[in-house]
Amino acid sequence: MNSRIESVIIEPGAYQTAVFGNSVVVADASRADSYGAVNQFLDKIGAALAKSAGNAQEVADVVLRVIDTPAGQRPLRYRVSAANFDIGEI
Repeated sequence: MNSRIESVIIEPGAYQTAVFGNSVVVADASRADSYGAVNQFLDKIGAALAKSAGNAQEVADVVLRVIDTPAGQRPLRYRVSAANFDIGEI
């Protein structure tokens, strides 16, 4: 019997999810303030993602496209992103 397992890589870009809203809040605000600019890191990442984040439905649509593509005809990589970070060559 000739069986083979075919795999693909789906590479989603930035998509806004609840993960950043679930970050831990420090109990000792004075200690957090001593971290200076680092203390603003999560807020800055969240703001940057909000500007470039796509709709997560795009990823679901690619998964469906992979499923609908006949075995042996699927590319190895599917890059899904609303933003272009010029990393396609990598």
